[in-house]
Amino acid sequence: MSSPVKETESEDEVEEEAYVARLERVDPKFYFHVQELSRVAVLVARSKADVLFVNASLSPAQQRHLEVAMDLAWRAARQSRSSEVQLHQSSISVFDRSRTVLAIFARRASTQNARLSIELAEAQEVKARLGAGAVQGITLQLQRVANDLSRKVAGCSKTALLSRSGSARGVTTSFTSSPQITRQKQQRAIEEKEKRLREEIASLQKARRTRRQQRSRDGLQSIGLVGYTNVGKSAIVNRLAGSDLVVKDGVFVTLDLAARRFELPSGSQCHILDSVGFIKDLPIELVEVFQATIQELQAATVILHVRDMAHPSREEQGQTVRSVLDENGIEEERVIEVWNKTDLLTERQVQHLLFLHRRKDDASPVPTISALTGDGFDHLLETVEKKLQDLSVKLVPGLNTSTALEVSCTGPQLVRIPHDLPPQQAADLWSFLHETSSVVEDSIASCKDTSDVLLEVKMDNATRSRFLKKFGGGMLL
Repeated sequence: MSSPVKETESEDEVEEEAYVARLERVDPKFYFHVQELSRVAVLVARSKADVLFVNASLSPAQQRHLEVAMDLAWRAARQSRSSEVQLHQSSISVFDRSRTVLAIFARRASTQNARLSIELAEAQEVKARLGAGAVQGITLQLQRVANDLSRKVAGCSKTALLSRSGSARGVTTSFTSSPQITRQKQQRAIEEKEKRLREEIASLQKARRTRRQQRSRDGLQSIGLVGYTNVGKSAIVNRLAGSDLVVKDGVFVTLDLAARRFELPSGSQCHILDSVGFIKDLPIELVEVFQATIQELQAATVILHVRDMAHPSREEQGQTVRSVLDENGIEEERVIEVWNKTDLLTERQVQHLLFLHRRKDDASPVPTISALTGDGFDHLLETVEKKLQDLSVKLVPGLNTSTALEVSCTGPQLVRIPHDLPPQQAADLWSFLHETSSVVEDSIASCKDTSDVLLEVKMDNATRSRFLKKFGGGMLL
């Protein structure tokens, strides 16, 4: 049932208040049942709207039938004698959730990978619409819509709405002359375009895998950012790495991955990965757009789940992201929840949210930050470094029992730098140690007998292996 629509009419204008329509069922053709369909058409005609947005995913058939119904509304608006507004559009566009997101993506795509992914999604949408075919004949619903428009929109004639033997734009009254051959040609052209786009995307994915392998060979750990769209992930990357990623208050500003380096408090270097923001009920056409993000998150050492705590739908957004992580097999132990935009909340509100969080059975400490002001980033970095250390703990090889000792893969290592080491090689060595390990500054000393430099560094097994391969074992003690 729908709440009543309050209407006031005059010769110059029609004012209508918004109403909420609760659909007990979804019509397979028009999405709205006939009563709501007529009401929507009348509202569109009276308001001279040029776009109808349906916050749901429409099937190709529902999209086509709604476009036909909105064509009747456009005709009614054009016929209305009470209108002093000239209609500049030739039809009323119908946008569902998927088409709206695609339009935003297409407008903001700046990288080659994003543009190709959006182009592929749009091609799939067009192919689906071709498969739906044309609307066959004037249905009873369309006749009801035309009848209500003629009664409720001043100056509108039902005969004029259904002129030319009852046809409307997008409607064919012939059941034997369907342009099947034309649609088949169009579908073949789209399939060829899809094949070409997939090949180009596969080439970009190969390059991305190569970059990911290169980062792995560098021996640096990676930290991936994940979250709902517009929670401030890019701003966090800029704050940590001193980068200049685009930051705007809007959805889907970031449409591709970005990797930057930054330094932890211990001096260790890490990669931080910005990613595409998630949304609720992701359109099926955009699954491939987010696939690269999922692959990078699966390979990341630690994942920061960034949340906008000033958003009224923060709990729903958080659950959406957690569901995506669970569905893709990303372990919860690798995830750190980060509360961003606390500068938009009072201290009392933040403490209240933390109190509610601590009441949960499995609650873990949550860093509260503001990417805008920089508050809380010291605590965030400490939390990240502790998580990296905890994840570096592994079982001793060969011991598979429940009582097996656990040791950290990261430990102290004594390094001896010969006094006669060539300057270029010494520079390479120092650069390697500072980029991949944590040098204990107080441990640097000079050997009295040989004048060699001795120092202690914290180094994991992977870095130790790379050191041996690059410099040999003579300098490790």
